[in-house]
Amino acid sequence: MAEAQRRLDIIADDYLPFSDIIAERMPELLSAVPGQLERLQQRTRANLDRLHTLLREDEAGLVSVLRAEGGWNVLLRFPSVIDENALVLRLIRDFNLTGQPGYYFDMTENGYLAVSLLPEPEVFERNIGAILTAVSDELNAVGA
Repeated sequence: MAEAQRRLDIIADDYLPFSDIIAERMPELLSAVPGQLERLQQRTRANLDRLHTLLREDEAGLVSVLRAEGGWNVLLRFPSVIDENALVLRLIRDFNLTGQPGYYFDMTENGYLAVSLLPEPEVFERNIGAILTAVSDELNAVGA
């Protein structure tokens, strides 16, 4: 037990530095948590609502959203003839934007992209517009 405690102390000292400044401000920092959580929940809900609207209004109708299961990511579904990796690379190259391919989330088929609901609303809307454009461009590139 003493040896384990000694090793835990070393880990804490080496990897979990905790300054006196942080220690002194900890009550203030912790008191801000509920307000920050509420702000985050409001933003993610609003972005999810806006996502549904943007996809409903998209004339091409190539992208849909899977049912959100909590958290701050959602999975988008697009035509499976589009390679997920190619789509992510196009987002990086053309829009300086990225998402995670569906296989990161154990999707067994091609055609999924995870996106974050965390960005500020105007950034989120711009990101979704870029994704819709990239999906259309990729679909044209594969000749579908």
